[in-house]
Amino acid sequence: MGIIGTGIDVIDIHRIEALIEKKGDRFLNRVFTEKEIEYCSAKADSAACFAARFAAKEAFYKACGNLRMKPFALKEIEVANRPDGKPDLKPGKSLQKRLEKKSIRAVHLSITHTRITTAALVIIEK
Repeated sequence: MGIIGTGIDVIDIHRIEALIEKKGDRFLNRVFTEKEIEYCSAKADSAACFAARFAAKEAFYKACGNLRMKPFALKEIEVANRPDGKPDLKPGKSLQKRLEKKSIRAVHLSITHTRITTAALVIIEK
């Protein structure tokens, strides 16, 4: 069938850094999975890592707009790295079932960043 959804998000890394400073674990645990928190917390520039994952989740959420799905929590989608380093989106079990009902064939993710911003693009194929 082809592309049925696209989403893009651009985030100021400082914005995520400020949220982490202000809300701390409450923000992190509401948005990110344990694996994401562990991975990003180990990075020298953890705020940039969290910002990239936040942008990816937001881009995925936007790409799902055409799917007429009920809203889902950002924590229901995990950004992980493949062995080759490419980022990948991994939906939780409940969200995965919902995507399967929509006959989703593939979800593509690309993330990029500068010192001050990060951006993510998601394409969903049916």
